[in-house]
Order: sequence, then C-alpha cells, then structure tokens
Amino acid sequence: IRDIALLVPKNTRVADILNSIHEIGRGLVVDVDLFDIYEGDGAPDSKKSLAFHIVYGSNQKTLTDKEVGAVHEKIEKSLEQEVGAQIRK
Repeated sequence: IRDIALLVPKNTRVADILNSIHEIGRGLVVDVDLFDIYEGDGAPDSKKSLAFHIVYGSNQKTLTDKEVGAVHEKIEKSLEQEVGAQIRK
C-alpha cells in the first residue's frame, strides 16, 4: 500500500483521478481508496487536496519495492501532466 496526496484544481473529479490511477497502474493496482479531501485554510482558493491509498498486488508473483516504486512514480508523473496535479510529499 502506498499513499498519494495531490493538490488539484477544484473542478477535478475524483472519479477521473481514480480512473487514471487504475489505467496507469493496470495489472498492478488492485484497489484505490480516497481517504481525504481538504479545501479549507491553507489550501489555495482554486485548489483542493485529495489523498488516496493505492493497493498494489499481483497474482503471478510477489512485487518488489522497486517494481511498486516504478509504477507509483509513473502514476505521479502522469497525474501531474494529465490533470495538473501537484504531488504533496
């Protein structure tokens, strides 16, 4: 399980982010759960913060940290490019 927190435009649909994560991580992303949405003090007026748990897995083998890390990084980069997300570390 890896978590990802994003700062995205307020009009970004959660379903679009979920679909993107599943598509990018196809074959290794088992489940994605939204666990936090924040739009209050400290967040820019035009943005919201979304945080997800991403569950990785494979029926064929045990995944290495390196394999999961590579897919997770690909997801981060794609979300930055596709929806203009800022990854919150």
